[in-house]
Amino acid sequence: GGPEGEAGEDDSGEYTVDGVTYLDGKKHEEKLKSNTPCQVWLEERDEWMDAVIIKVAKTFVPNTQIVLHKVDVAFYLPEQMVGSKEEEEDELSKDLADAADAAAEEASNAAKRAEAAEEKAKAVALATASAA
Repeated sequence: GGPEGEAGEDDSGEYTVDGVTYLDGKKHEEKLKSNTPCQVWLEERDEWMDAVIIKVAKTFVPNTQIVLHKVDVAFYLPEQMVGSKEEEEDELSKDLADAADAAAEEASNAAKRAEAAEEKAKAVALATASAA
């Protein structure tokens, strides 16, 4: 998936498409902060949507090295994207949107990994409790 004309990812988690550089949220988690514009891939619409990060939360899974990241985003309505500097805003929106998109995708993946880790942690806790 990803924008058309998307270049391959390098190890830095940066993508450049049509002269615009996007950051992979998985590799740039430290940049996922509230009020940061981004883009989120919406499966049901099969497209990247402009959004803004409204909240970032970290959850530390007890007795593991696992840190879960949850990123809440709000989507822009099309009329909110219109302005006199439409061209410049579009480029900035794309940059930020891609970062947000990657962040949301990472958050989704992290949530899945967290659920799996939580299930494993429960199983370990049950096994530990049973052995005690």
